[in-house]
Amino acid sequence: MKQYLIIAIAIPLIAMSFAFDQSSLNSGTQDVTRPEEVQTILNKSCMPCHSDQGSGLKSKSKLNFDKLNDLDPTKKVSKLLKIAEEIEEKKMPKSGYIKKHPEAALTTDEADLLIKWAEEEAEQIVGKK
Repeated sequence: MKQYLIIAIAIPLIAMSFAFDQSSLNSGTQDVTRPEEVQTILNKSCMPCHSDQGSGLKSKSKLNFDKLNDLDPTKKVSKLLKIAEEIEEKKMPKSGYIKKHPEAALTTDEADLLIKWAEEEAEQIVGKK
């Protein structure tokens, strides 16, 4: 179900990126906000690789939470939807990283919260909420 939601949001966004100027996106809510509970989970499970202080160049080149708000709205929405997708498909955090750092594993509730957060932030940027 969530995969269909991701696809349902992604397809129009891609089409919008070709059809509309960036200013057509909801200009009042373009910054991604991270509530304390979300930030705590990100700090534990995502930021060790996906931040300016992250351990791998490849990881932070794909997604750097410290630079997320520097992206244009279309790319920002794309990254948020990718976050939701990767967590939904249990691709992140990577299993190799979890083996070395079991404390970084996401509980079901944490994964659900991050997915909901990423999807809602994407919707905010697009202006559907």
